[in-house]
Amino acid sequence: MDSLTKLFEQGHNASTALLLITAVCAILFLLTIVLFTRVSGLNRRIHTLTMGSEGSFEQTLAQHLETVAHTVRRMDGIEQAVGTLQAQIPFCVQKSHLARYDAFDNVGGQQSFSLVLLDSRQSGVVLSGVYNRMDMRVYAKYIERGQPTQPLSEEETRVFRECLSK
Repeated sequence: MDSLTKLFEQGHNASTALLLITAVCAILFLLTIVLFTRVSGLNRRIHTLTMGSEGSFEQTLAQHLETVAHTVRRMDGIEQAVGTLQAQIPFCVQKSHLARYDAFDNVGGQQSFSLVLLDSRQSGVVLSGVYNRMDMRVYAKYIERGQPTQPLSEEETRVFRECLSK
């Protein structure tokens, strides 16, 4: 107010003062419109974030934060489970090969078989089933680090080498 009083004391007329007050009001009006537009935009964003939820924005945000914390806890558990599984994978079957054949000349239909199952360390088992007209016998032989612990038959050796070459 002191500046307006000084203007009048210096001999400026009322129209200059009125023009100055009108300019200030116009600037304040424009600032009000800008602020109203920004608040409306923020209200739309808040409405979009809280769409479909009950309660205030603070309650919705708290629910979302709890969901994120729960998800983080679940992810930690999943990462531990994956780590356990990854430690077990080398001991699981990594390679396998099956061959059917006729063990005896007088028996057809390739009813005999040899199956090789190996893990990543090339340890595992050779399973063989030898069929003849009277019975069927099944044999299991261990493989440790690529070496059989018992002698392999010709068919078992062939299947074992084919399995290793995969």
